[in-house]
Amino acid sequence: MANEYGPDHNKTFEINVYLDDVLYGKGIGKSKKEAEQNAAKEALRTLGVE
Repeated sequence: MANEYGPDHNKTFEINVYLDDVLYGKGIGKSKKEAEQNAAKEALRTLGVE
């Protein structure tokens, strides 16, 4: 996990996707799962898969 911030009742999570130390995607969400999914989608777009 890259980062989490906010009060316990209203956290925001930020996840980064790296491949060989290169950032391919960054996702933010109200849950770890949402942030992970957003990061994965951005990484796929960056790689030209989606």
